[in-house]
Amino acid sequence: MFELFLFINPIGIYCFDVEQKVQRVAQQLQLDVRVHYVLLVDVSIMTDDICRRRCEAQKIAEPIRYTQIASQALHYFHAIKLAYGNKRAREFLLNLQTILKCDAGCYNDDLPKHIAEHLHLNWTTISDLLGSADIQESIIKDQQIARQWHVESTPTSVIFNDDNDEGGIMLEGRIPYEDLLDLMRPDPEPYLAITYPRLV
Repeated sequence: MFELFLFINPIGIYCFDVEQKVQRVAQQLQLDVRVHYVLLVDVSIMTDDICRRRCEAQKIAEPIRYTQIASQALHYFHAIKLAYGNKRAREFLLNLQTILKCDAGCYNDDLPKHIAEHLHLNWTTISDLLGSADIQESIIKDQQIARQWHVESTPTSVIFNDDNDEGGIMLEGRIPYEDLLDLMRPDPEPYLAITYPRLV
C-alpha cells in the first residue's frame, strides 16, 4: 500500500499531469494507492503557473483574477470534501482541471456550479459551506502539512510505502513517468534514492 500526498495548485497546469501519471502507474502496477490532495494557493505558486501557461501560449486572466479563480477552486474543493468526502472532491477537481488544462481563459463563474451539478452534487449545500469555519480549518491543516514538509512549489508529491519505514520520498515538479513507475515498484532502482530525497 502506498500513500501519496499530492501538493497542488487547484488549477495548475503541471499538477493535472502529475495526477494523471500517478493514476496510470497505480493501474499499471495494480497498486493500492491512497491519495491525499493538499491544495495550495499563494503568490509564488500562482506566478509559477502563470509563467508555465504563458510558455504553453495560453491566454489567461489577469494575475489577480487568476489567483482569485484558484482561491475559489480551493474553497469549493474543501466545501465538497466536507459535504461529500474526499473522493467526490477529487472528482470535482479533476473535472475542473480537465477543462482548464488547455485553456485557463475559459473559466467563468458558473463553471464550478456546472461541474458540481454534472456530478450530482447539491450546489446549495456547497455554497452554504463556503464561509464556514470548517473550511478555513481544513485549509489551514493543508498549509501546516506543507510547512512541516517544507513544500514550497507545486506540484510536489510525497510518496510513502507502507511496507517500509524509510520515510517518504519527495518529488518536486514534473516527474518523468518512468521514474514514478520505478519508485513505486517493489524494488526501486538505487539511483532514484539519490535523485529524489527522502523526508526524515
